[in-house]
Amino acid sequence: MTSGATLDLFGTEAPVSRGPRVLSWRVVGDPVAQPRLRGRIAKGKFGAPFVHMYTPTDADKWKQAVVLAGRHAKPHAPIYGAVRLDVTFLFARPAAHDRACDPDGRIPYLAKPDRDNLDKAVLDALKDDGFLRDDAVVYAGFLGKFYVARGEMPGAEITLSWEPVA
Repeated sequence: MTSGATLDLFGTEAPVSRGPRVLSWRVVGDPVAQPRLRGRIAKGKFGAPFVHMYTPTDADKWKQAVVLAGRHAKPHAPIYGAVRLDVTFLFARPAAHDRACDPDGRIPYLAKPDRDNLDKAVLDALKDDGFLRDDAVVYAGFLGKFYVARGEMPGAEITLSWEPVA
């Protein structure tokens, strides 16, 4: 360990920097939740059945959009220390909520997908692309699901904030 360096949550040497950091960006597209692990019965080499576990790729394009939209804000090294992640997921407004009597602003989205699975897709994308050292460092944050306001595009508003380790 070098003089003055600190260790992060994982016991590795963390870079030294000062002052709070905030990264914000907007992703355009329909938000997609991280699908659950699935299993299927397959036959092995000698005909014996076994369970093949896999993760469906339904969210891969969404995760790629999250990373590409945030590419301009990506730090040079993975973020160390405690991270707050705020994400507002914005879904297309259906015709039933687009009447003249409906509000112009955002409307709470009360249907599937669940917000924890939406959050997991974003966390996986940020970890896999090197924004975060590990998704376990995210300790707090706002998660919201809304129909878009009139004239707004579906997608997500993402804000990462953290106090760098000293």
